[in-house]
Amino acid sequence: MALMLATQTAAHDLEHTLGDPFSPDAPVSFRRLIGYDEREESPAEAFEILRRWGVHAQLVPQAWGGRLTSFEELLALVRVLSRRDLVLTTGLGSTMLAAIPVWAWGTDDQRRELARLLLTEGAFGCFAVSERGAGSDFQATMTRADELNGGYVIRGEKWLIGNASRASFVVALVRTQPALSLLFLRPDQVPPQAMRRLPRIHTLGLRGHDMGGIAFENCPAPATALVGRAGRGLEMALTTLQYTRTMIGGMALGAADTALRLAAGWGRDRRLRSHWRRDEPRSGQR
Repeated sequence: MALMLATQTAAHDLEHTLGDPFSPDAPVSFRRLIGYDEREESPAEAFEILRRWGVHAQLVPQAWGGRLTSFEELLALVRVLSRRDLVLTTGLGSTMLAAIPVWAWGTDDQRRELARLLLTEGAFGCFAVSERGAGSDFQATMTRADELNGGYVIRGEKWLIGNASRASFVVALVRTQPALSLLFLRPDQVPPQAMRRLPRIHTLGLRGHDMGGIAFENCPAPATALVGRAGRGLEMALTTLQYTRTMIGGMALGAADTALRLAAGWGRDRRLRSHWRRDEPRSGQR
């Protein structure tokens, strides 16, 4: 009962913060979000409102200073955001993807740094696993991290990944001979040419989402960048996706909420010749 109440309270508070979606003056209205989508721009104003509300704290467990207590609560918040714009949930969802391996298998130092980035900076994260020639076939990963001078040097390219151009932290799936591993990387701590952001990919839908790639060219990484045990990257990446696939259900429900409400509103207010559409027998039955 306490969990259900907390979940409902958080979801209601977020909905109130976003404002009436049909009011043009609301901070996160449909009109404003459609404008961003038509211009193929990230809804920066909406993300800033979410940051001030404290959405990043929902991605940080309580033990590390955040407000994440259950996936049920997170699912409810995902559903609320998805009612407005799936670009919001994909941006934050990509961040969540990158954070989960660190919370689950990272060192305390990695977790402290991640908590600081999310809680203090409202950072975006990138889960860099797919590649041009491999897609989601992780076993075909070509990006390599070879051991050198007590650390790693990374060569390769990750492509079609969320938050590629704006991520403050990257969790990358790389090949450490012979198996795969995960590395926790900070783009601002390496030379720009060593971790180069690739041009953004223009999409038919979710046109405001930051989808792109990262090229690693002799990119140095310390041994402390390793997440969990070397050679366990495939297992950790697949386990991470099992968590986040649950959240996709919340995204679908939120989008369906809006679709049904729009359809119901159209049917209620539509006048056909001399009568209201809602008064038609078929419409009333449905």
